[in-house]
Amino acid sequence: MFMNNKFLSTLSLSLTVFLFFMGNVSAQFDNQYYENGENKMQTGDFTGAIEEFDKVIKVNPYDADIYLLRALAKKMLNDMDGAIVDLNNGIKCDSTKYEAYFMLGSIKYKQNDYSSAILIFQKALNTNSSTLTEQTQIKYHLAIAEMMIGNFQNTIDILNDVIDYNYVNSNAYFYRAVSKIEIGSYKEAIWDLSLSIEFDPFENPEAYFKRGIAYKLSGDFQEAIKDFDKTIQLTPNSSHAYFHRGISLINLKKFEDAIKNFDQVVFLDPNAIDAYFKRGECFIETKNNKSAIENFNQVIKLNNKYSEAYVFRGLIYNAMGKKKEACSDFSIAAKLGNTVGNEYLKKYCK
Repeated sequence: MFMNNKFLSTLSLSLTVFLFFMGNVSAQFDNQYYENGENKMQTGDFTGAIEEFDKVIKVNPYDADIYLLRALAKKMLNDMDGAIVDLNNGIKCDSTKYEAYFMLGSIKYKQNDYSSAILIFQKALNTNSSTLTEQTQIKYHLAIAEMMIGNFQNTIDILNDVIDYNYVNSNAYFYRAVSKIEIGSYKEAIWDLSLSIEFDPFENPEAYFKRGIAYKLSGDFQEAIKDFDKTIQLTPNSSHAYFHRGISLINLKKFEDAIKNFDQVVFLDPNAIDAYFKRGECFIETKNNKSAIENFNQVIKLNNKYSEAYVFRGLIYNAMGKKKEACSDFSIAAKLGNTVGNEYLKKYCK
């Protein structure tokens, strides 16, 4: 939820920084077209800049830097296909331009083509034109692309290098922690997230949320609740934080408090099917069968193949002496492939 926007914001090269890299181009082209194009880039007139760079390319179609600048202008106008063509042309002119690979990789990432982005970022690392700082930046984005296709150990290994170069990189700790959660290294993830929070000049609610998840998965529900509290303080409309705080409260047998959290989840998201189901479970624990049935009814209304809802509703009906309704629910659950429902069907509906 937070992750993709956060990544894209760090991935997008600023116009000022990029033009600094390309500042030596003006020495190569003593003509008004280039100067006009550069000025229009700086003022945000990207369409006008493209027109000027077109004229430069007609004079000299073999200079990689002009293709890169025109690609940037097209990227700023969201013409990704046009930018890709220019970047590939720039690479043909000079295959050592790490900036071309970096921008091309960023576009492929934005298009959700993570495998291509990985290959391109790897090529960027193999160029001789990038400094150690630039290589570290490329490695960071390579790691995120690896994470997006589920290569979590690769992500961790690459981010180890990034952190070795810059030990206060809060984003690197954050994504390394996310990958560690995925492979079940919860205590290490908690450590990384604590460092991410420490080194981040701003309070990042997602770091607290992810640390709460890691605490929850490690069985430390009290600490998990503290982090979900902080997430909600920073983002009051975070239905995910309310949901997982509710789950943590269930594990502490605080069912009434859990119900309040699930109330907030369905208020924020009326289609939050799992919140209805968990609230139904809580109502069973608090002996409120009527409300439990209402919640399982809502689950089934949202998804009539949610077999567990039939099982739980069937158990309530069975406890109420409504054998016909109970057996109907167990039968439906069994037909949906629920083995527990099938067992109850055999046990109670002979």
